[in-house]
Amino acid sequence: MAGVLMDDVGMGLGRYLKTRPDIFRPERSPIRTAVWVLVALVGIGIGVIAIVNPEAFVRGGREGVGVRGGLGMIIAPVFFLGLGIVGIIWWSRRWRTPGGGKMKVAIQKQFSSTDPAEVWAMLETVSSASDPALQHLLTRIYRDQAMPGAFALDVMHSPQDRILVAMVTRHVLKKAGDPNSGMKNQLEREPVVRTGDAYLDFSGPASAAIASI
Repeated sequence: MAGVLMDDVGMGLGRYLKTRPDIFRPERSPIRTAVWVLVALVGIGIGVIAIVNPEAFVRGGREGVGVRGGLGMIIAPVFFLGLGIVGIIWWSRRWRTPGGGKMKVAIQKQFSSTDPAEVWAMLETVSSASDPALQHLLTRIYRDQAMPGAFALDVMHSPQDRILVAMVTRHVLKKAGDPNSGMKNQLEREPVVRTGDAYLDFSGPASAAIASI
């Protein structure tokens, strides 16, 4: 498992859930899928108009709105179509647990000054969602301002099936030594999976931490 998780292209919770088909099952959300299909159709519609009536786009670029405006109108169908396709493939997916429960995001926050080892230890050892130490740690994380090289805490759970997955990733360069290569999330430790009696609902303390900012 560790070999799968130490991924050169970065790791997100979705990628980890794919490695655990014994617990998590992917599916597409009908509502999200419909939204992204609509976005793609908007792009197609604009493209059809551009093909049927190209003079409107050319005229828009030459008159009134300027050349940039005309180029923007031409780029628009490509942008919406591309956005819709990406949304359909990636952003419309959700995960279910064996009992049919949906995995929901409980925490998604970047942080810099908090020690990631402290976060890992809390995720592994905390025994109660009302633990003051947990509340204090989450409050510090939510007040933390993310800086270059920050970490990220991601927690997803299914209250219905009492399953929680939590992990901390580190933001690193996609290509070491190349600041222009962009950033990725790198997972350096096995995510924490808590089920049954070990399950905790982090939503309450997370909401309290947000309210304290």
